[in-house]
Amino acid sequence: MKIKCPACSQVLNIPDAAAGKVVKCPCGKQLRAPGGPAKTGAPVAATPRRPTAGPAGQANPSAAPPRRPAAVSNDFDPGMFDELTTGDLQPVRAVGQPGRPASSNPYAPSGGGGHGSSGSFGGPIASVWKRFLGSFVDGLMFMVAFGIGMGLVAAMGAAMGQQEPTPVMTAVIMVVMLFPVALVLALNAVLVTKSGQTVGKKAVGTRIVMQDTRELPGFIQGWLLRSLVFGIANQFIPFLAFIDGCFVFTENARMLHDRIAGTVVIDV
Repeated sequence: MKIKCPACSQVLNIPDAAAGKVVKCPCGKQLRAPGGPAKTGAPVAATPRRPTAGPAGQANPSAAPPRRPAAVSNDFDPGMFDELTTGDLQPVRAVGQPGRPASSNPYAPSGGGGHGSSGSFGGPIASVWKRFLGSFVDGLMFMVAFGIGMGLVAAMGAAMGQQEPTPVMTAVIMVVMLFPVALVLALNAVLVTKSGQTVGKKAVGTRIVMQDTRELPGFIQGWLLRSLVFGIANQFIPFLAFIDGCFVFTENARMLHDRIAGTVVIDV
C-alpha cells in the first residue's frame, strides 16, 4: 500500500504487513498505516448478579443477563492521510542509482534517479566539437591572463627606467606576471570541484563526471590529476598535447587525460 506523509507530502511505500502499525517517514513524522485488525480492550470483569429465586426455587426470568465487555473501536484517524489517487496506487518498482544497490528500506520514499541528493548526473556524451570549443575558451582565458601579466611587468619596467632590478624586485615582477594566470587556475579549480565545469565548459554546456558513477570527480581527480598534473606534463613531454587531442575521436570522446582520471565529459 502507499500513503502520503502529511508533513512533507512524500508518498511512502508501505508493505501490507505494516497495516495498522506506526511507521516513520524519512522527514521524522510518525504515521499510523491504515488497515489492520480492530483493537479490542481487555475484558471488563462484570459483577455477576445473583438470580432472584422464583416460585418453586427457580431463577427469576426477569433478571437482567450479565453484561458483555464493550469492544474498543480502532483509534486510526482516516483524516490523517490525504486521499490517494488512482495513479498513487500503481505498483512500485525499486529504482537504484548506477553502481549502487537499491535501498532495502521498505518505508523509504518511492522513485529515484536524477541528480538530486545522490549527486549523480545524466546526459549524452559531449560532441567532439563541444570539447574543442570548450578547450579553446579555456585556453583563450589563459592567454588573456598571461597578456595582462606581461602588460603589468612592462608597466613596472617603464616606471623603473634604466635602474637595475634587485633580487626582491625581480621576485615581485614574477609574482605580478603570474598573478592573473594563478587567478584563472584558482577559478577553474573551484568550478570543477563544485560543478565539474571550467569556464569554457560552462560556456558550451558540458560537464566532467566520473565514467562509472556519473558523479562529480571532485578536486583530486577532476582538477589536480586531470587538469593540473597533465597540463604540467604537456610542457615537458613532446607531442603529448597532440596525442591527447587525438584520443577525442575514440569511444565516448574520452581523451588521454580523461582515461587517466577515470572521467568522461557529458552535455549538461
